[in-house]
Amino acid sequence: MIHWRAAQRKRSRAESGQTAGAREKCVLCGGETPYLRTVPIDRREGYLEGAGQLCAACCREIFESPQGGDLL
Repeated sequence: MIHWRAAQRKRSRAESGQTAGAREKCVLCGGETPYLRTVPIDRREGYLEGAGQLCAACCREIFESPQGGDLL
């Protein structure tokens, strides 16, 4: 019985993307970022508080665009 419950918890974490090796997804393009979900947000580049994580390409597009911060 214990093994069944452990398998259920493991499956539940995997389905919700909370596994130890799960990577954060970009909130704009949906691409995978280099950051694991377990990395604190203050140690990441491209994290927008209130929005989420950006990949490097989307971060460059937003912050290095001619409009500057107007895209946010």
